[in-house]
Amino acid sequence: MRLNTAIAKLWALKSTQTVALQGFPSWYEFPQETATAGSIIGYSVPPSFAAQLFAQIQQ
Repeated sequence: MRLNTAIAKLWALKSTQTVALQGFPSWYEFPQETATAGSIIGYSVPPSFAAQLFAQIQQ
């Protein structure tokens, strides 16, 4: 397989991976409705990013 072919292959993240990247704790329970859960995940801001953002604003 050529390198550019390997790089071009994309895949979707699993919901558990997306939740972990956004910083949700493992015990957090999402609504059963997929659209609502997706909105919560999609509009969330990871805590580490929010902390850095607010620290910069306060300076």
